[in-house]
Amino acid sequence: MNVLSLFLTIFLCAEVSAQKIPSAGNYTSADGYYTIVISYKDKVLTIVEPNKTSPYKYVSGNEYHFTNPTNGIEYLIEVVDETTLATYKPTNRSNKYFFYFTGTAITPASKEDFAKYFPIAEKYKEKMKEDPKDAQLWSFCAAAANARSSFSKEGYEEYISKVIPSMKAILEKKDKCPCTDAIDQTMFQKY
Repeated sequence: MNVLSLFLTIFLCAEVSAQKIPSAGNYTSADGYYTIVISYKDKVLTIVEPNKTSPYKYVSGNEYHFTNPTNGIEYLIEVVDETTLATYKPTNRSNKYFFYFTGTAITPASKEDFAKYFPIAEKYKEKMKEDPKDAQLWSFCAAAANARSSFSKEGYEEYISKVIPSMKAILEKKDKCPCTDAIDQTMFQKY
C-alpha cells in the first residue's frame, strides 16, 4: 500500500506543478488588433474587454471554461505558457486564436470609447482591402483606432507613440495625419 500512496503523491504533485499560471496584464491578439486584460485568482482566469468581463473557471491541466450567459456559447482558454494564451471553442480545439502578453495592466477603455473607436478600426481594416497599395498605412490607422477602443487614454498614447514614427516613415507628407478620426492631428505632430 505504501508504493501506491507514493505513486499517487508523485502523480498529484506532478499534476499540480504542471499547471501554468498566466502573467497578469495586457494580452494582444496575434494580429495585433485586439487587447484584453488578464487577471488570475483562486483558479479563475478573468478576462476584461472594453465591453465585458468574463470569468473563466479552471477545468483541468491548463484549461479554463466560460459560457457566455447572453448566447450560451462555450469558450475555452488554454494557458500555453505564462505569456501565451490560446482561445477556442470546445467543439473545435484545432481552431485556436493566440494572445500574447504585452505588458503590465493598462486601464481598459471605457464602453463609450469602445463604441466610438471600434467601428473606426473596422473602417480602416476595410480600407486595407479596398486600397491594397496603401494597406500598410491603413493598418496603422486601424491599429491606432483599435488601441483607442481598447486602452485608456494613457495606454493609447503609449501605444501610438510607437506607431506614429512608423507611419511617418512611409508618408510623403509627414506633417499631416491621414486618419484624424483614429489619431488626433496634435498627437500626430507630437511624435
